Amino acid sequence: MDIWSILSSLETTRIGEFIQLSDWAFPAVEVVHVIAIVLVYGVIAIVDLRLLGLAGRARRYADLASDSLHLVWIAFFLAVVTGTLMFVAQATAYAKNPFFLTKMVFIVLAGINMLVMEFVISRTHNEWGDGQRSIPLSARLCGALSLSFWTVVVVCGRWIGFTMFNVPF
Repeated sequence: MDIWSILSSLETTRIGEFIQLSDWAFPAVEVVHVIAIVLVYGVIAIVDLRLLGLAGRARRYADLASDSLHLVWIAFFLAVVTGTLMFVAQATAYAKNPFFLTKMVFIVLAGINMLVMEFVISRTHNEWGDGQRSIPLSARLCGALSLSFWTVVVVCGRWIGFTMFNVPF
């Protein structure tokens, strides 16, 4: 079985057909997806701008991250669930869409960046921005990359809707 057969079979599942045929299911799922992405991007932007020293400098990075990043995980989970539902409904079209493919690549890059930040760079994050120690260049670079990667994700996500049915099949 090749990948296109698998993708086609996803579209014919009960959930795929329901989302395709329902008047309200796809728009409702898309609304929740957009809200989740806005939350992911907004909270990550706040944290990244703090890393870059462009906002929230009165607050220590560790406090800001501790208070806000759990919201990212909740919103990201919602985005994954709703994104998967939209994908299942039109898997073959999404798989051919260059903006969707680019979005997926940049989500993976953002994830790798986050892992590097979490497990390599931020081991001493409790000391950053407390007046004693500034945020290291490597952490600022991760913040800049994160903000860039998630901006590409949002832009590509927006363009998916404009190009879904304009891609040659």
